[in-house]
Amino acid sequence: MFCLVFVVNKDIDRTLQGIVRDVAKTRMDEPKLQKIVRHMKSIYPFIPEEFIVKRAKWHRGLISGRGKKLMGKNLPGIGRIDLSGGTQEFEIPRATFTNPFSLNVESLKKPISIMVLNGANLGIKHGADIVGNVARKALSDAEERKDKAVILTNFLCFDLKKAGGPAKTARAQVLRNNINPELIQDPLYRKVVENIIATNPMNEIAYRTPEELVNDVLGGWTKICTKPNHKLEYSGPIRVVIGLNELALIFAVTYWEIRWWTIKKQKELRADKKIAKEALKKAEQRLRDAENEDDSDEIQFASKKVIAARARIESIEHQLARTTISDIANQESQRFFAHAYSVVVQKIEAAIPNAKVIGEGTSHIQAGDKKNEKR
Repeated sequence: MFCLVFVVNKDIDRTLQGIVRDVAKTRMDEPKLQKIVRHMKSIYPFIPEEFIVKRAKWHRGLISGRGKKLMGKNLPGIGRIDLSGGTQEFEIPRATFTNPFSLNVESLKKPISIMVLNGANLGIKHGADIVGNVARKALSDAEERKDKAVILTNFLCFDLKKAGGPAKTARAQVLRNNINPELIQDPLYRKVVENIIATNPMNEIAYRTPEELVNDVLGGWTKICTKPNHKLEYSGPIRVVIGLNELALIFAVTYWEIRWWTIKKQKELRADKKIAKEALKKAEQRLRDAENEDDSDEIQFASKKVIAARARIESIEHQLARTTISDIANQESQRFFAHAYSVVVQKIEAAIPNAKVIGEGTSHIQAGDKKNEKR
C-alpha cells in the first residue's frame, strides 16, 4: 500500500492565489469554488481537484464560525451594538513613563525585537486571498523572527457615520467588510441575504446591523491570526493600544446608544402627554357637570383634578423640551462611553488570539529595563 502526495511548486501556487483574488472578491461559496477549480484545471489539468479546493480555501483563509462567538443581540436603532455585557466601572488602561505597561520580557542582555503594527485598518478593501494580506504577513514575519510581542494599533476601519446622502455611497467604495450571513441571527432573513448575495437582483438590497458589521470585521482579525489548520500565525502575545480608529468606533457606539434612549424617552413623554390631556379633558368635563349641578364638594374635588392634570401636562412639556441630544449631561455621556468602551475591548480580546488591550493613544511600554513611548 502507498499514497501519492501532490506537492505544488511556487509558480503554480501563485497562479492559484491570483485566481482566488480575482474570483472570490466578496465571499467563497460553492459556485465560486467550482469556478476556481475550472479555471485552474484549464491551466494545469494534471492537478487533482481535491488539492485545488483545499489550497484555495487555504488562500482564502476560511475558518468556519469565526465570528459567531462575538454575536450580540439584534437591537433596533441606528449604530447600536449590544452593551448588556458592559460596565460603567470600566477604567481605560493608562500607562505613564514612570508607570509603564510591562511586556514581562527578561532583562535585555541581548537584543530582542518587538513589532509595532500600526494602521492595518481592517475593514477597507484588500485582496481576497488571506495569504497576501499585509497584516497576516506582518504576523508571519513576527513569528519567523521570534518577536517577543506585537503591538497593535489603528487596526480597524468602520463607517458608522450618519448616512449623509451620496457621501455614504462614496465612503462605501473604499470599504470591504462584505456581509457574512452566518452572523445574522434571524434564520429567515439570513436566507434572504444568502439569496441576494447569490443572485444579485436589482430589486432587492441586503441590510445589516452595526453589531453584525463590527463582529464581521473583528472576525476578520480572527481569520488573519489563525491559519486554516487552526494554528496561529503568531504565537506570542499581542498587545493592543486603542488608536484613533478604534476610538471613533467607541464614540459612534456611545452616541447612537444615547440617541436611541433619548428618542425612546421622547416617544414615552409624548404618549404620557396624550394620556394627561385625556385626563384633563375628563376632569374639566367633570368640573362643568359639578358646576351645573351646583355640587360644592364635587366642584372642589374636580377642581383639584383639573389643577393636577394641568400640572402634569406642564411637567411633561418641560421634560420633553429638555430631552434633546444637546442637553445630555456630560456624566451620562461618560457613563455610556465606559459601557461602550468595555464591550468593544471585550470583543477585541475575544477576536484576536492572545490579545490584551493595554492602553489608548500615546502609551508607555517597558521591555526588560528599557522603556519606550508608542504613539
